[in-house]
Amino acid sequence: MTVIYSQLRVSCGLSAIINALQPEELKITPNQTFAHWLNVQWLKLTNNNDASNPLVNYCPAKEHQWVAVLDYILLRKIASSFILCERISPAVLTTEADYDDLNWSTLTKVFTIIIDRLNERKEDWPLWNYEGNLKDPKENMETDRYKRRSLDLVQQIKVFYEIMQSNIQIGLEADWKAVISSLGGQFPQKVTPNAIINHLGEYKTDFELSGLLSTLGYVADYTYGMQYPAQVKPNSIVLINRPGHWVCENNSTMAGRGTILDSLTLGTDTVRMGDTFNYFRPLKQQKVFKKMLIKLSNIFPDVEVDIEEEMSLSEFPPLTLPVTDKPEVMALDHHKNAEDAYNGRNFKEALLQKRIECALLEKTENTHDYFSNLVEFTEWCLSHDKNQTAEENTEKLKKIEDKLGAESIEEIIKFHKLLARIHNMREEYEEAASEYALAIEIYENDTFEEPCNEINYELANGLGVSYSRLKDYNKAKEAFKRAKTFALSALEKSGMETAENELGPGLKYWPALVRALDNKINEVSNLHEEPGVSDKVTKVE
Repeated sequence: MTVIYSQLRVSCGLSAIINALQPEELKITPNQTFAHWLNVQWLKLTNNNDASNPLVNYCPAKEHQWVAVLDYILLRKIASSFILCERISPAVLTTEADYDDLNWSTLTKVFTIIIDRLNERKEDWPLWNYEGNLKDPKENMETDRYKRRSLDLVQQIKVFYEIMQSNIQIGLEADWKAVISSLGGQFPQKVTPNAIINHLGEYKTDFELSGLLSTLGYVADYTYGMQYPAQVKPNSIVLINRPGHWVCENNSTMAGRGTILDSLTLGTDTVRMGDTFNYFRPLKQQKVFKKMLIKLSNIFPDVEVDIEEEMSLSEFPPLTLPVTDKPEVMALDHHKNAEDAYNGRNFKEALLQKRIECALLEKTENTHDYFSNLVEFTEWCLSHDKNQTAEENTEKLKKIEDKLGAESIEEIIKFHKLLARIHNMREEYEEAASEYALAIEIYENDTFEEPCNEINYELANGLGVSYSRLKDYNKAKEAFKRAKTFALSALEKSGMETAENELGPGLKYWPALVRALDNKINEVSNLHEEPGVSDKVTKVE
Protein backbone atom coordinates (compact mmCIF):
# COMPACT_ATOMS: atom_id res chain seq x y z
CA MET A 1 0.00 0.00 0.00
CA THR A 2 1.36 3.41 -0.98
CA VAL A 3 1.89 5.79 1.96
CA ILE A 4 1.95 9.59 1.56
CA TYR A 5 4.46 11.07 4.00
CA SER A 6 4.10 14.67 5.16
CA GLN A 7 6.77 17.28 4.53
CA LEU A 8 8.82 19.28 7.01
CA ARG A 9 8.58 23.04 6.49
CA VAL A 10 9.23 23.71 2.79
CA SER A 11 11.63 20.81 2.21
CA CYS A 12 9.14 19.44 -0.30
CA GLY A 13 11.89 18.22 -2.66
CA LEU A 14 13.33 15.92 0.02
CA SER A 15 9.82 14.83 1.04
CA ALA A 16 9.09 14.00 -2.60
CA ILE A 17 12.13 11.69 -2.65
CA ILE A 18 10.92 10.02 0.56
CA ASN A 19 7.47 9.50 -0.98
CA ALA A 20 8.94 8.16 -4.20
CA LEU A 21 11.13 5.62 -2.39
CA GLN A 22 8.46 4.43 0.10
CA PRO A 23 11.06 3.64 2.82
CA GLU A 24 8.94 1.22 4.86
CA GLU A 25 8.44 -1.02 1.84
CA LEU A 26 11.89 -0.72 0.26
CA LYS A 27 14.28 -3.49 1.35
CA ILE A 28 17.98 -2.67 1.21
CA THR A 29 19.01 -6.06 2.63
CA PRO A 30 16.92 -9.19 3.18
CA ASN A 31 16.41 -8.10 6.80
CA GLN A 32 16.44 -4.28 6.68
CA THR A 33 14.21 -1.66 5.13
CA PHE A 34 15.30 1.78 4.00
CA ALA A 35 13.15 3.18 6.83
CA HIS A 36 15.20 1.29 9.42
CA TRP A 37 18.42 2.57 7.86
CA LEU A 38 17.10 6.14 8.06
CA ASN A 39 16.08 5.62 11.70
CA VAL A 40 19.59 4.43 12.58
CA GLN A 41 21.21 7.46 10.93
CA TRP A 42 18.81 9.79 12.72
CA LEU A 43 19.87 8.36 16.09
CA LYS A 44 23.51 8.87 15.12
CA LEU A 45 22.77 12.45 14.09
CA THR A 46 20.99 13.26 17.39
CA ASN A 47 23.02 11.07 19.76
CA ASN A 48 20.02 8.81 20.42
CA ASN A 49 17.46 11.64 20.51
CA ASP A 50 19.41 13.73 23.01
CA ALA A 51 16.98 16.43 24.18
CA SER A 52 19.73 19.08 24.01
CA ASN A 53 20.00 18.60 20.24
CA PRO A 54 17.74 21.22 18.55
CA LEU A 55 16.90 18.77 15.75
CA VAL A 56 14.96 16.56 18.17
CA ASN A 57 12.27 19.20 18.79
CA TYR A 58 12.35 20.48 15.22
CA CYS A 59 11.62 17.06 13.67
CA PRO A 60 8.83 15.42 15.69
CA ALA A 61 7.58 12.83 13.17
CA LYS A 62 9.50 9.94 11.63
CA GLU A 63 9.21 11.28 8.08
CA HIS A 64 10.53 14.66 9.26
CA GLN A 65 13.51 12.87 10.77
CA TRP A 66 14.08 11.01 7.49
CA VAL A 67 14.08 14.31 5.60
CA ALA A 68 16.68 15.66 8.05
CA VAL A 69 18.89 12.64 7.37
CA LEU A 70 18.71 13.29 3.62
CA ASP A 71 19.42 16.97 4.20
CA TYR A 72 22.53 16.09 6.23
CA ILE A 73 23.83 14.02 3.30
CA LEU A 74 23.12 16.90 0.92
CA LEU A 75 24.84 19.48 3.14
CA ARG A 76 27.85 17.21 3.56
CA LYS A 77 28.09 17.01 -0.24
CA ILE A 78 27.85 20.79 -0.65
CA ALA A 79 30.48 21.27 2.05
CA SER A 80 32.77 18.73 0.37
CA SER A 81 32.46 20.61 -2.94
CA PHE A 82 33.51 23.85 -1.22
CA ILE A 83 36.46 22.27 0.58
CA LEU A 84 37.79 20.30 -2.39
CA CYS A 85 37.67 23.35 -4.69
CA GLU A 86 38.74 25.94 -2.10
CA ARG A 87 40.80 28.87 -3.43
CA ILE A 88 40.49 27.67 -7.04
CA SER A 89 39.22 30.26 -9.50
CA PRO A 90 35.94 29.15 -11.14
CA ALA A 91 37.30 30.52 -14.42
CA VAL A 92 39.88 27.71 -14.63
CA LEU A 93 37.24 25.06 -13.88
CA THR A 94 35.50 25.52 -17.22
CA THR A 95 34.75 22.06 -18.63
CA GLU A 96 31.70 22.81 -20.81
CA ALA A 97 33.36 22.00 -24.13
CA ASP A 98 34.30 18.99 -26.22
CA TYR A 99 37.03 16.91 -24.65
CA ASP A 100 39.64 17.81 -27.28
CA ASP A 101 38.84 21.53 -27.01
CA LEU A 102 39.43 21.77 -23.26
CA ASN A 103 42.37 23.74 -21.89
CA TRP A 104 44.25 20.74 -20.55
CA SER A 105 47.39 22.65 -19.69
CA THR A 106 45.40 24.43 -16.97
CA LEU A 107 42.89 21.69 -16.11
CA THR A 108 45.63 19.13 -15.49
CA LYS A 109 47.00 21.27 -12.63
CA VAL A 110 43.56 22.00 -11.19
CA PHE A 111 42.36 18.40 -11.42
CA THR A 112 45.53 17.25 -9.67
CA ILE A 113 44.84 19.58 -6.74
CA ILE A 114 41.18 18.47 -6.39
CA ILE A 115 41.87 14.74 -6.70
CA ASP A 116 44.79 14.94 -4.27
CA ARG A 117 42.50 16.62 -1.76
CA LEU A 118 39.78 14.02 -2.29
CA ASN A 119 42.22 11.13 -1.91
CA GLU A 120 43.16 12.54 1.50
CA ARG A 121 39.50 12.98 2.58
CA LYS A 122 38.30 9.37 2.59
CA GLU A 123 35.27 10.38 4.64
CA ASP A 124 33.99 12.23 1.54
CA TRP A 125 34.36 9.33 -0.90
CA PRO A 126 30.78 7.99 -0.51
CA LEU A 127 29.39 11.43 -1.38
CA TRP A 128 30.92 11.20 -4.87
CA ASN A 129 30.59 7.42 -5.39
CA TYR A 130 34.39 7.39 -5.36
CA GLU A 131 36.53 4.44 -4.31
CA GLY A 132 40.01 5.93 -4.46
CA ASN A 133 40.64 4.55 -7.94
CA LEU A 134 42.37 7.70 -9.28
CA LYS A 135 45.78 7.39 -7.68
CA ASP A 136 48.86 9.62 -7.95
CA PRO A 137 47.38 12.32 -10.22
CA LYS A 138 50.74 14.10 -10.65
CA GLU A 139 52.23 10.99 -12.25
CA ASN A 140 49.19 9.75 -14.15
CA MET A 141 47.23 12.81 -15.33
CA GLU A 142 48.85 12.68 -18.77
CA THR A 143 47.13 9.44 -19.80
CA ASP A 144 43.92 9.85 -21.77
CA ARG A 145 41.87 7.43 -19.70
CA TYR A 146 42.94 9.05 -16.44
CA LYS A 147 41.99 12.49 -17.80
CA ARG A 148 38.54 11.30 -18.85
CA ARG A 149 37.86 9.67 -15.50
CA SER A 150 39.08 12.80 -13.71
CA LEU A 151 36.86 14.98 -15.88
CA ASP A 152 33.76 12.95 -15.00
CA LEU A 153 34.55 13.22 -11.30
CA VAL A 154 35.50 16.92 -11.16
CA GLN A 155 32.42 17.92 -13.18
CA GLN A 156 30.32 16.58 -10.30
CA ILE A 157 32.48 18.05 -7.56
CA LYS A 158 32.64 21.60 -8.89
CA VAL A 159 28.87 22.21 -9.31
CA PHE A 160 28.04 23.68 -5.88
CA TYR A 161 31.34 25.58 -5.57
CA GLU A 162 30.99 27.04 -9.05
CA ILE A 163 27.48 28.35 -8.38
CA MET A 164 28.52 29.76 -5.00
CA GLN A 165 31.45 31.63 -6.54
CA SER A 166 29.46 32.95 -9.51
CA ASN A 167 28.24 36.51 -10.04
CA ILE A 168 24.60 35.43 -10.33
CA GLN A 169 22.42 37.94 -8.45
CA ILE A 170 18.84 36.93 -9.38
CA GLY A 171 16.90 33.68 -9.66
CA LEU A 172 17.05 30.38 -7.81
CA GLU A 173 20.84 30.23 -7.85
CA ALA A 174 21.09 33.65 -6.19
CA ASP A 175 18.51 32.63 -3.57
CA TRP A 176 20.45 29.41 -2.94
CA LYS A 177 23.71 31.34 -2.46
CA ALA A 178 21.99 33.50 0.17
CA VAL A 179 20.67 30.41 1.97
CA ILE A 180 24.07 28.73 2.09
CA SER A 181 25.75 31.95 3.25
CA SER A 182 23.26 32.17 6.13
CA LEU A 183 23.91 28.66 7.47
CA GLY A 184 26.54 30.14 9.75
CA GLY A 185 28.38 28.21 12.40
CA GLN A 186 31.28 26.11 11.21
CA PHE A 187 29.97 25.39 7.70
CA PRO A 188 31.52 24.06 5.48
CA GLN A 189 34.08 22.56 7.89
CA LYS A 190 31.27 21.05 9.95
CA VAL A 191 27.56 20.46 9.39
CA THR A 192 25.89 21.36 12.68
CA PRO A 193 22.28 20.68 13.78
CA ASN A 194 21.52 24.39 13.41
CA ALA A 195 22.86 24.38 9.86
CA ILE A 196 20.49 21.50 9.04
CA ILE A 197 17.55 23.36 10.61
CA ASN A 198 18.34 26.53 8.67
CA HIS A 199 18.59 24.56 5.43
CA LEU A 200 15.47 22.46 6.05
CA GLY A 201 13.36 25.59 6.10
CA GLU A 202 14.38 26.52 2.55
CA TYR A 203 13.23 25.43 -0.90
CA LYS A 204 15.45 22.81 -2.54
CA THR A 205 16.71 23.54 -6.04
CA ASP A 206 16.81 21.05 -8.89
CA PHE A 207 20.61 20.92 -8.80
CA GLU A 208 20.54 20.12 -5.07
CA LEU A 209 18.07 17.26 -5.57
CA SER A 210 19.99 15.99 -8.58
CA GLY A 211 23.22 16.04 -6.55
CA LEU A 212 21.64 14.14 -3.67
CA LEU A 213 20.15 11.51 -5.97
CA SER A 214 23.48 10.98 -7.73
CA THR A 215 25.01 10.18 -4.33
CA LEU A 216 22.20 7.66 -3.79
CA GLY A 217 22.98 5.91 -7.07
CA TYR A 218 20.47 7.58 -9.41
CA VAL A 219 21.13 9.33 -12.72
CA ALA A 220 19.01 11.64 -14.83
CA ASP A 221 16.84 9.76 -17.32
CA TYR A 222 15.72 11.53 -20.48
CA THR A 223 13.33 8.91 -21.86
CA TYR A 224 10.10 10.96 -21.80
CA GLY A 225 8.31 8.57 -19.47
CA MET A 226 5.12 10.62 -19.33
CA GLN A 227 4.43 10.02 -23.01
CA TYR A 228 5.99 6.55 -23.12
CA PRO A 229 5.49 4.89 -19.71
CA ALA A 230 7.09 1.65 -20.88
CA GLN A 231 10.40 3.49 -21.21
CA VAL A 232 10.56 4.42 -17.53
CA LYS A 233 12.94 2.09 -15.72
CA PRO A 234 11.60 0.16 -12.71
CA ASN A 235 12.15 1.88 -9.35
CA SER A 236 12.68 5.26 -11.02
CA ILE A 237 12.11 8.48 -9.09
CA VAL A 238 9.95 11.02 -10.92
CA LEU A 239 10.07 14.47 -9.31
CA ILE A 240 7.61 17.07 -10.56
CA ASN A 241 8.06 20.82 -10.13
CA ARG A 242 4.76 22.70 -10.03
CA PRO A 243 6.77 25.22 -9.87
CA GLY A 244 7.83 26.31 -6.40
CA HIS A 245 6.61 23.02 -4.97
CA TRP A 246 7.97 19.52 -5.52
CA VAL A 247 5.73 16.46 -5.72
CA CYS A 248 6.45 12.97 -7.02
CA GLU A 249 4.78 10.50 -9.31
CA ASN A 250 3.54 7.24 -7.86
CA ASN A 251 5.60 4.92 -10.00
CA SER A 252 5.21 1.77 -7.87
CA THR A 253 3.01 0.04 -10.42
CA MET A 254 2.28 0.65 -14.06
CA ALA A 255 -1.41 0.99 -13.14
CA GLY A 256 -0.50 3.87 -10.82
CA ARG A 257 1.38 5.89 -13.43
CA GLY A 258 0.16 9.45 -13.53
CA THR A 259 -0.93 9.54 -9.87
CA ILE A 260 0.83 12.34 -8.01
CA LEU A 261 1.79 12.04 -4.32
CA ASP A 262 1.72 15.45 -2.64
CA SER A 263 3.43 15.72 0.74
CA LEU A 264 1.87 19.13 1.39
CA THR A 265 -1.78 18.09 1.13
CA LEU A 266 -1.10 14.44 2.11
CA GLY A 267 -3.23 13.47 -0.87
CA THR A 268 -3.05 12.33 -4.45
CA ASP A 269 -3.36 14.48 -7.53
CA THR A 270 -3.08 14.27 -11.29
CA VAL A 271 -0.75 15.92 -13.77
CA ARG A 272 -1.38 19.65 -14.24
CA MET A 273 -0.56 22.10 -16.98
CA GLY A 274 2.88 23.55 -16.32
CA ASP A 275 4.22 20.54 -14.41
CA THR A 276 7.90 19.97 -15.16
CA PHE A 277 9.05 16.34 -14.98
CA ASN A 278 12.47 15.24 -13.75
CA TYR A 279 13.20 11.55 -14.26
CA PHE A 280 15.92 9.71 -12.34
CA ARG A 281 16.65 6.04 -12.94
CA PRO A 282 18.53 3.76 -10.55
CA LEU A 283 21.87 2.31 -11.59
CA LYS A 284 21.83 -1.50 -11.84
CA GLN A 285 18.22 -1.86 -10.61
CA GLN A 286 18.95 -0.10 -7.28
CA LYS A 287 22.01 -2.25 -6.53
CA VAL A 288 24.19 0.89 -6.43
CA PHE A 289 21.62 2.61 -4.17
CA LYS A 290 21.68 -0.24 -1.67
CA LYS A 291 25.47 -0.48 -1.81
CA MET A 292 25.90 3.28 -1.29
CA LEU A 293 23.71 3.30 1.82
CA ILE A 294 26.18 1.01 3.57
CA LYS A 295 29.01 3.41 2.74
CA LEU A 296 27.00 6.55 3.55
CA SER A 297 26.47 5.25 7.09
CA ASN A 298 30.11 6.16 7.68
CA ILE A 299 29.59 9.90 7.11
CA PHE A 300 27.30 10.13 10.14
CA PRO A 301 28.64 10.67 13.68
CA ASP A 302 30.17 7.56 15.24
CA VAL A 303 27.51 6.89 17.84
CA GLU A 304 26.37 3.56 19.25
CA VAL A 305 22.65 3.68 18.58
CA ASP A 306 19.95 2.43 20.89
CA ILE A 307 17.46 0.81 18.52
CA GLU A 308 15.76 -2.55 18.32
CA GLU A 309 16.64 -4.73 15.37
CA GLU A 310 13.99 -4.74 12.70
CA MET A 311 11.74 -7.76 12.83
CA SER A 312 12.56 -10.31 10.19
CA LEU A 313 10.76 -9.35 7.02
CA SER A 314 8.42 -12.05 5.80
CA GLU A 315 8.42 -12.59 2.04
CA PHE A 316 5.64 -15.20 2.16
CA PRO A 317 2.46 -15.62 4.19
CA PRO A 318 2.57 -18.07 7.12
CA LEU A 319 2.98 -21.61 5.83
CA THR A 320 0.14 -24.02 6.59
CA LEU A 321 0.76 -27.50 5.22
CA PRO A 322 -2.11 -29.75 4.18
CA VAL A 323 -2.66 -32.74 6.45
CA THR A 324 -1.60 -35.98 4.73
CA ASP A 325 0.00 -39.31 5.53
CA LYS A 326 1.53 -39.38 2.02
CA PRO A 327 3.53 -36.15 1.72
CA GLU A 328 5.54 -37.42 -1.26
CA VAL A 329 2.37 -38.05 -3.30
CA MET A 330 0.88 -34.69 -2.39
CA ALA A 331 4.20 -33.00 -3.24
CA LEU A 332 3.81 -34.25 -6.81
CA ASP A 333 0.51 -32.40 -7.14
CA HIS A 334 2.08 -29.16 -5.93
CA HIS A 335 5.05 -29.77 -8.24
CA LYS A 336 2.71 -29.88 -11.24
CA ASN A 337 0.78 -26.83 -10.00
CA ALA A 338 4.04 -24.90 -9.60
CA GLU A 339 5.26 -25.81 -13.09
CA ASP A 340 1.94 -24.93 -14.71
CA ALA A 341 1.82 -21.58 -12.91
CA TYR A 342 5.44 -20.76 -13.78
CA ASN A 343 5.01 -21.63 -17.46
CA GLY A 344 1.87 -19.49 -17.43
CA ARG A 345 3.95 -16.63 -15.94
CA ASN A 346 1.89 -16.59 -12.75
CA PHE A 347 5.08 -16.38 -10.70
CA LYS A 348 3.45 -15.53 -7.37
CA GLU A 349 1.35 -18.70 -7.43
CA ALA A 350 4.29 -20.74 -8.73
CA LEU A 351 6.44 -19.69 -5.77
CA LEU A 352 3.69 -20.47 -3.27
CA GLN A 353 3.12 -23.94 -4.76
CA LYS A 354 6.86 -24.69 -4.93
CA ARG A 355 7.30 -23.65 -1.33
CA ILE A 356 4.60 -26.09 -0.22
CA GLU A 357 6.14 -28.86 -2.35
CA CYS A 358 9.55 -28.38 -0.73
CA ALA A 359 8.06 -28.30 2.77
CA LEU A 360 6.26 -31.60 2.08
CA LEU A 361 9.38 -33.25 0.65
CA GLU A 362 11.34 -32.15 3.72
CA LYS A 363 9.16 -34.55 5.73
CA THR A 364 10.13 -37.52 3.56
CA GLU A 365 13.31 -39.57 3.30
CA ASN A 366 13.70 -38.69 -0.38
CA THR A 367 16.74 -36.45 0.06
CA HIS A 368 17.48 -36.34 -3.67
CA ASP A 369 14.06 -34.95 -4.66
CA TYR A 370 14.01 -32.54 -1.72
CA PHE A 371 17.45 -31.17 -2.60
CA SER A 372 16.66 -30.92 -6.32
CA ASN A 373 13.38 -29.05 -5.82
CA LEU A 374 14.80 -26.80 -3.11
CA VAL A 375 17.56 -25.75 -5.54
CA GLU A 376 14.92 -24.93 -8.15
CA PHE A 377 12.78 -23.06 -5.61
CA THR A 378 15.83 -21.02 -4.55
CA GLU A 379 16.60 -20.14 -8.18
CA TRP A 380 13.02 -18.91 -8.59
CA CYS A 381 13.32 -16.87 -5.38
CA LEU A 382 16.45 -15.13 -6.66
CA SER A 383 14.78 -14.37 -9.98
CA HIS A 384 11.75 -12.81 -8.26
CA ASP A 385 13.27 -10.72 -5.44
CA LYS A 386 12.80 -13.21 -2.62
CA ASN A 387 16.40 -12.94 -1.48
CA GLN A 388 15.72 -13.56 2.20
CA THR A 389 14.08 -16.92 1.46
CA ALA A 390 16.89 -17.74 -0.98
CA GLU A 391 19.46 -17.15 1.79
CA GLU A 392 17.52 -19.37 4.20
CA ASN A 393 17.20 -22.12 1.58
CA THR A 394 20.93 -21.97 0.84
CA GLU A 395 21.75 -22.76 4.46
CA LYS A 396 19.42 -25.77 4.34
CA LEU A 397 21.02 -26.99 1.11
CA LYS A 398 24.53 -26.79 2.57
CA LYS A 399 23.47 -29.13 5.38
CA ILE A 400 21.95 -31.65 2.96
CA GLU A 401 24.73 -31.76 0.32
CA ASP A 402 26.92 -34.26 2.17
CA LYS A 403 24.01 -36.71 2.43
CA LEU A 404 23.59 -37.01 -1.34
CA GLY A 405 24.81 -39.91 -3.43
CA ALA A 406 26.28 -40.28 -6.91
CA GLU A 407 22.83 -40.02 -8.51
CA SER A 408 22.61 -36.39 -7.37
CA ILE A 409 25.76 -35.06 -9.08
CA GLU A 410 23.83 -32.84 -11.51
CA GLU A 411 21.83 -31.35 -8.63
CA ILE A 412 25.06 -30.69 -6.68
CA ILE A 413 26.51 -28.89 -9.72
CA LYS A 414 23.35 -26.79 -9.98
CA PHE A 415 23.72 -25.96 -6.28
CA HIS A 416 27.27 -24.65 -6.73
CA LYS A 417 26.11 -22.61 -9.74
CA LEU A 418 23.46 -21.19 -7.44
CA LEU A 419 26.04 -20.32 -4.79
CA ALA A 420 28.15 -18.61 -7.47
CA ARG A 421 25.13 -16.58 -8.54
CA ILE A 422 24.53 -15.44 -4.95
CA HIS A 423 28.18 -14.47 -4.51
CA ASN A 424 28.03 -12.45 -7.74
CA MET A 425 24.94 -10.62 -6.47
CA ARG A 426 26.91 -9.71 -3.34
CA GLU A 427 29.85 -8.64 -5.53
CA GLU A 428 31.96 -11.42 -3.95
CA TYR A 429 33.56 -12.31 -7.26
CA GLU A 430 36.45 -14.36 -5.90
CA GLU A 431 34.05 -16.65 -4.05
CA ALA A 432 31.84 -16.85 -7.16
CA ALA A 433 34.81 -17.91 -9.29
CA SER A 434 35.68 -20.58 -6.69
CA GLU A 435 32.15 -22.01 -6.82
CA TYR A 436 32.17 -22.15 -10.63
CA ALA A 437 35.60 -23.79 -10.60
CA LEU A 438 34.41 -26.36 -8.04
CA ALA A 439 31.32 -27.15 -10.12
CA ILE A 440 33.52 -27.67 -13.20
CA GLU A 441 35.82 -29.96 -11.19
CA ILE A 442 32.88 -32.03 -9.91
CA TYR A 443 31.49 -32.31 -13.43
CA GLU A 444 34.81 -33.34 -14.96
CA ASN A 445 35.51 -35.95 -12.27
CA ASP A 446 32.17 -37.64 -12.75
CA THR A 447 31.42 -40.11 -15.52
CA PHE A 448 28.53 -39.05 -17.72
CA GLU A 449 27.46 -41.14 -20.69
CA GLU A 450 27.31 -37.95 -22.76
CA PRO A 451 28.60 -34.68 -21.27
CA CYS A 452 26.10 -31.84 -21.63
CA ASN A 453 27.37 -28.95 -23.73
CA GLU A 454 24.87 -26.58 -22.17
CA ILE A 455 26.00 -27.26 -18.59
CA ASN A 456 29.66 -27.01 -19.59
CA TYR A 457 28.99 -23.74 -21.43
CA GLU A 458 27.12 -22.17 -18.49
CA LEU A 459 29.83 -23.09 -15.99
CA ALA A 460 32.70 -21.87 -18.16
CA ASN A 461 30.90 -18.66 -19.13
CA GLY A 462 30.04 -17.93 -15.49
CA LEU A 463 33.66 -18.52 -14.52
CA GLY A 464 34.79 -16.10 -17.24
CA VAL A 465 32.42 -13.37 -16.05
CA SER A 466 33.63 -13.76 -12.44
CA TYR A 467 37.29 -13.60 -13.48
CA SER A 468 36.64 -10.52 -15.63
CA ARG A 469 35.07 -8.77 -12.65
CA LEU A 470 38.18 -9.64 -10.67
CA LYS A 471 40.24 -8.13 -13.51
CA ASP A 472 42.04 -11.45 -13.99
CA TYR A 473 41.73 -11.08 -17.74
CA ASN A 474 44.00 -13.98 -18.72
CA LYS A 475 41.91 -16.48 -16.75
CA ALA A 476 38.72 -14.83 -18.03
CA LYS A 477 39.93 -15.24 -21.61
CA GLU A 478 40.70 -18.94 -21.09
CA ALA A 479 37.29 -19.52 -19.47
CA PHE A 480 35.48 -17.81 -22.35
CA LYS A 481 37.47 -19.86 -24.86
CA ARG A 482 36.40 -23.00 -23.01
CA ALA A 483 32.77 -21.82 -23.12
CA LYS A 484 33.09 -21.20 -26.85
CA THR A 485 34.32 -24.78 -27.39
CA PHE A 486 31.16 -26.15 -25.84
CA ALA A 487 28.95 -23.62 -27.64
CA LEU A 488 30.46 -24.67 -30.99
CA SER A 489 29.95 -28.31 -30.10
CA ALA A 490 26.30 -27.63 -29.26
CA LEU A 491 25.93 -25.67 -32.49
CA GLU A 492 27.35 -28.51 -34.54
CA LYS A 493 25.08 -30.99 -32.81
CA SER A 494 21.88 -28.95 -33.10
CA GLY A 495 22.54 -27.63 -36.60
CA MET A 496 22.16 -24.04 -37.77
CA GLU A 497 18.88 -24.56 -39.56
CA THR A 498 16.78 -23.78 -36.46
CA ALA A 499 15.70 -20.17 -36.51
CA GLU A 500 15.85 -18.26 -33.26
CA ASN A 501 12.09 -17.63 -33.20
CA GLU A 502 11.41 -21.37 -33.67
CA LEU A 503 13.10 -22.37 -30.42
CA GLY A 504 11.06 -23.68 -27.56
CA PRO A 505 11.08 -22.01 -24.13
CA GLY A 506 14.44 -22.11 -22.35
CA LEU A 507 16.46 -23.24 -25.37
CA LYS A 508 19.61 -21.41 -26.38
CA TYR A 509 20.33 -19.94 -29.78
CA TRP A 510 23.91 -21.11 -30.16
CA PRO A 511 24.98 -18.99 -33.17
CA ALA A 512 24.24 -15.81 -31.18
CA LEU A 513 26.07 -17.16 -28.12
CA VAL A 514 29.14 -18.00 -30.20
CA ARG A 515 29.19 -14.44 -31.54
CA ALA A 516 28.78 -13.06 -28.02
CA LEU A 517 31.68 -15.17 -26.78
CA ASP A 518 33.88 -13.94 -29.61
CA ASN A 519 33.11 -10.38 -28.49
CA LYS A 520 33.93 -11.21 -24.87
CA ILE A 521 37.23 -12.86 -25.83
CA ASN A 522 38.22 -9.83 -27.90
CA GLU A 523 37.23 -7.44 -25.13
CA VAL A 524 39.18 -9.14 -22.33
CA SER A 525 42.14 -9.56 -24.69
CA ASN A 526 42.28 -5.78 -25.05
CA LEU A 527 41.64 -4.95 -21.41
CA HIS A 528 44.53 -3.86 -19.28
CA GLU A 529 44.84 -1.62 -16.27
CA GLU A 530 46.31 1.78 -16.96
CA PRO A 531 48.61 3.26 -14.28
CA GLY A 532 46.72 5.05 -11.53
CA VAL A 533 43.26 3.96 -12.72
CA SER A 534 41.51 1.07 -11.02
CA ASP A 535 38.13 -0.45 -11.95
CA LYS A 536 36.65 -2.98 -9.58
CA VAL A 537 34.20 -4.30 -12.15
CA THR A 538 34.62 -4.48 -15.90
CA LYS A 539 31.82 -4.17 -18.44
CA VAL A 540 32.12 -7.79 -19.53
CA GLU A 541 28.85 -9.57 -18.78
